Amino acid sequence: MPRKLKTWEPENDRETPTKRCRKGVILESIRNGNPKYLILHWGVILIWIACIFAFSAQPARDSNGLSLKVTRIIINAATYVMQAHRDTGMTERLVAKYNGLVRKAAHSTIYFLLGVLLTRSLRISGMKGKKIYFWALLFCLVYAASDELHQVLVAAGRSGQLSDVLLDTAGAGVGIGVYQLFSRK
Repeated sequence: MPRKLKTWEPENDRETPTKRCRKGVILESIRNGNPKYLILHWGVILIWIACIFAFSAQPARDSNGLSLKVTRIIINAATYVMQAHRDTGMTERLVAKYNGLVRKAAHSTIYFLLGVLLTRSLRISGMKGKKIYFWALLFCLVYAASDELHQVLVAAGRSGQLSDVLLDTAGAGVGIGVYQLFSRK
């Protein structure tokens, strides 16, 4: 008796056979442990960690100068959007006031992304269950602590702070949680 062919049925209104096929091929390659996808995912993590390392190696003056520029851009964009009257003195006062907040937001955002990337890479590497989230968070915690130690030992004028390690780990935890929330089971 001939084998009955399975017909294609869309999962939703926007799905086409082409999208389904490409999506299926990529997911199947990842499930089968295709080395190209594993190397790509772990390579992105290595690049991201290298970026964190490079930022940590900056002397205090350079690091603060960069965050002041970013804060100034944010303040200028906010005053433009709100159509607020501003002068140079007011902008500089706001930059000085919010620079610390922008620095802390950068910490948690950088580690948020690291948490997401690690969770994804551990999952496609074949790890299953809650171990994924535990190991991703533990790695982020250890890397955040080593990052603060790196700042103390290498970068001129920088200090390591336990509050930054906790903030980095919290950012990673939120990233891991968001990944878990939106990933398919």
